[in-house]
Amino acid sequence: DDIVSHARPLGSVAEHCLLKVRNPVILVRGTHGKFEYREPDDVVGKNPRPALRFACAVDNSRVARRAFDRAVSFARAGDAVEVLHVHDGRGSGAPRDRFVELQPIYEAECTKVAATRPGVACAFEGILSKGGESVPRAIAEACEARGVDLLVLGSAELADMSKGFVLGSVAASCARNTDANICVVKNFA
Repeated sequence: DDIVSHARPLGSVAEHCLLKVRNPVILVRGTHGKFEYREPDDVVGKNPRPALRFACAVDNSRVARRAFDRAVSFARAGDAVEVLHVHDGRGSGAPRDRFVELQPIYEAECTKVAATRPGVACAFEGILSKGGESVPRAIAEACEARGVDLLVLGSAELADMSKGFVLGSVAASCARNTDANICVVKNFA
């Protein structure tokens, strides 16, 4: 079930927005979470919102960097941003090399967040995929285990409506397999 199927994880309005809108699009999962409608007093700060937990799935792409920047921009004092990179920890090779390459970059970015965004916690974590576990499944499990409110991730510009694809394969699978709200940052060149 981790393979992109022709089953669409989104409604037609969400698909249209993802195809046409250049800004990130947030997919909200129902009305019972922390992203539900807030009364006007809540918006002006009389009843501050509870702390939120953001997760940002990254690789070594430009769109992943944009997703990280977007996740940090959402965070307020008391919130946490967890930067997740899934890799296959068995032996050496490209997956392990990418983790080794990304770790110092995102740890430095998290240090910058701590210095410039008081009260926002930020941490990078490498997640080892288990056996033949797919990247989207590992991301979904990490979100569930951490109680993530909003997963922010980039999506390759692979939209092909004739095949039913509006998102890249990882973003589409995450949209189907996690209960977290999702912010999709598109890769427009």
